[in-house]
Amino acid sequence: MNDKETHFSETKGVQNAQTETMPTDPEGFAWLEHVLPDVMRTLMDSENLDMPLLQLPLAQLRLAQALYQDNLELLQSGQTMGKLSEKLGVRQNALTQAADRLVNHALAERLSDPNDRRIVRLRLTEQGRIWVSERHERRRARLLQLWERHTPAERRTLLAAVRTIEAAVNRLERQKHTSQESTEDVESRHALLHTGRDAYALTEQT
Repeated sequence: MNDKETHFSETKGVQNAQTETMPTDPEGFAWLEHVLPDVMRTLMDSENLDMPLLQLPLAQLRLAQALYQDNLELLQSGQTMGKLSEKLGVRQNALTQAADRLVNHALAERLSDPNDRRIVRLRLTEQGRIWVSERHERRRARLLQLWERHTPAERRTLLAAVRTIEAAVNRLERQKHTSQESTEDVESRHALLHTGRDAYALTEQT
């Protein structure tokens, strides 16, 4: 098997691992696919465009929410781009673009780390904190309304269902990271192989 065939075989194996299985209950899956996004949008009040924060593009919205902290000291000190990148699962270069736009909108600001001037931190401005705080309070109020409309037994059922969903999502995330690492390993091995061949070819020419 040549290098091209080996690369195809390994890459195909990774892709096969990523392939989702078809649901055993198509009608139930179709219902869930249709209803769940609507329920989450309504519950989290994520379509209320009267709120300025929700008019931001998704990348900026996620970054603003990641910068918000209940701890006042952490909120004021800000966070490094590395920590934010890790928290959001986004590459730093893409995160930098979102940060630039938040800064341009006067919703965030950059500041130097007092212990190391080479480190740049990002934090919300007062306006940014107000916008995100309003969003958090409104979302919490919506969730509380839902909670109060259920009996204790229904609340236990709700918690059990959400924990089941959370566990499944965590498994999917772990699988995604494993698949990404496998793909990167395949690409790294072939890059190394071609580099070695090029070096060998040069030695042969000399």
